[in-house]
Amino acid sequence: HSFRKYLPDPGKSRVFAARIDHDFEVSTSRGILRGKGGDYVLKSAEDENTEFPDAWVVGAEIFDATYRKDSV
Repeated sequence: HSFRKYLPDPGKSRVFAARIDHDFEVSTSRGILRGKGGDYVLKSAEDENTEFPDAWVVGAEIFDATYRKDSV
């Protein structure tokens, strides 16, 4: 899965996000986070690290209502 850059609602920072097509777990600084197929894993656009220390999971409906693809 590849990360792409997205913009959230105005006033917030850009993020990298990857849509995952199957149920998954990701190990972060907050512990193990779980998502279901179609959910997104997000991390700060300033975080160039390929690991997920500060990643979080967002459901597809919330992601689609909140983020748009960054054209930069």
